[in-house]
Amino acid sequence: MKKLLKIGYPVLVLLLTSPSFTSCSDAWDAHYSLENTGKINSNIFEYIQSRNDLSIFKGMIEQTGYDTILKQSNAYTVWAPTNASLSGNPVLLDTASWKNLVANHIASYAHPVSQADSMTITMLNGKRLVFNLRDTSATMDNVPLIEKDRATNNGLVQVMSNILPYRYNQWENIMLYPGLDSLRNFMKSMDVKTLDVSRSYDNNVFIDSFFITTNRVLSYLGDFDKEDSIYTSILPDNAAWNDAYNRISPYFKTKTTDGGAAVQRYNTQWTIVHDLFFWGRINTPVTDSIKTSTNWNKLTNPDSLFMNAEKMILSNGYAYKTSKLYYKPKDSWCKEIRVEAENAFGGRKSENFEISSISSLGTKFNLSRNAYIYCKPTSTSALSPLTITFPIPNTLSTKYNVYVVFVPTVITDTTDKRPYKVNLFLSTNANAAAPTYTQVGASNQLTDPLNVTKMLVVKNYEFPTTNIASGNLYATAKLLPNTTSAVTIGVKIRNMGGTSTTEIRNFNRAMRIDCLILEPVQ
Repeated sequence: MKKLLKIGYPVLVLLLTSPSFTSCSDAWDAHYSLENTGKINSNIFEYIQSRNDLSIFKGMIEQTGYDTILKQSNAYTVWAPTNASLSGNPVLLDTASWKNLVANHIASYAHPVSQADSMTITMLNGKRLVFNLRDTSATMDNVPLIEKDRATNNGLVQVMSNILPYRYNQWENIMLYPGLDSLRNFMKSMDVKTLDVSRSYDNNVFIDSFFITTNRVLSYLGDFDKEDSIYTSILPDNAAWNDAYNRISPYFKTKTTDGGAAVQRYNTQWTIVHDLFFWGRINTPVTDSIKTSTNWNKLTNPDSLFMNAEKMILSNGYAYKTSKLYYKPKDSWCKEIRVEAENAFGGRKSENFEISSISSLGTKFNLSRNAYIYCKPTSTSALSPLTITFPIPNTLSTKYNVYVVFVPTVITDTTDKRPYKVNLFLSTNANAAAPTYTQVGASNQLTDPLNVTKMLVVKNYEFPTTNIASGNLYATAKLLPNTTSAVTIGVKIRNMGGTSTTEIRNFNRAMRIDCLILEPVQ
């Protein structure tokens, strides 16, 4: 999201009265001539001023400066609420809100009722309202018209039975709605202000300081400040925010060298925010899966998330304010970690193996991503260890069960029913100059020669701190900061099949591996 500072009402007037807006007046004059029965020989503001029953709205127009605009030759349509609908309305006490409210009743160009067929019209404040006609009854944003198509010499006046309420969009709602202070403060902390050099200098001469403000939430999670982008949000009040923070924070314990408590706090807050927004308008009860605005999470049983929440209708979707965030770790921040064996870009290493990636499509085996690796020995010496090492990124400070998934040789050779004999090792300094791998589990474990084997590496292993690596997919997609320079967790697999005739007859020195899986212990 980009916001240009120092753009205010004078600039708005200039834009609305610029030549790009004048062509509509010609079309208006061609459509409505003075001879047209019912056309009033005055401009829109003069017509509103002439009607005693519109005097309150007339005063609001004058107070906000829109009388200047409505006196111009450009064509506009005004949906004017009567005094009866405004009298006693609390909005009259909030003069600061009048500018947005008045602009919510004015649109460029003429919009006669005859064209009102679920037509979305952009008002001067950017809000998009639906103009509709059913039989002889016309509505604007579901508010009935009581007089239609009062034609003046620069547009139309539609007289309304009530005001058109100014509805916040998702971003405005977060910034202004009471009780969302914790969420709001974090969102605002994501603002980044940079000097707009092109506007601040003219021919290398400094004019004034103009700034562009961007916000990471708007840049990466969604266009929540755009009226034509529709979302549903779940907004935690301060109590819900604090509760979620206390539940999530222990998963993001961070080493001092990686930023310590400050990074832990940021990662926790970002994790709360990341899954609050969804595509489209979502009504409850929710009977189908929903996707977060980044498509990172698909929730298949989401109705509980909206439990006891207060629904708000916004200009670009719905918001549900809640006093409790019901997300479960496995659905949001602590999901299964899966390392595809065929992905060499993560830093996979091997000794005395030649590695090739093979598709499993067309076989009877249902493998992760329909692919696996074939590890072919390049040495016949018993002194040459046959190993392959996989780095494991993005572990959180919690417990995992760690598995390696082996593919049997029968996937390509139905006559070869030899298992793999393997030892498994774990390291917590995998990318160090001299990584330390410790054997875990029993020695010389055997795979199933006929079926896929999900072999346990280690159970209930607790990582004391996070290991979210720079530049990896998780850090990019989840938008967590790059808290480490390298993946420090690794699993090594060693084929223990010997070179004797008996060993070769009974065990396969080649291996096929599908993936590694880390399942959080909930």
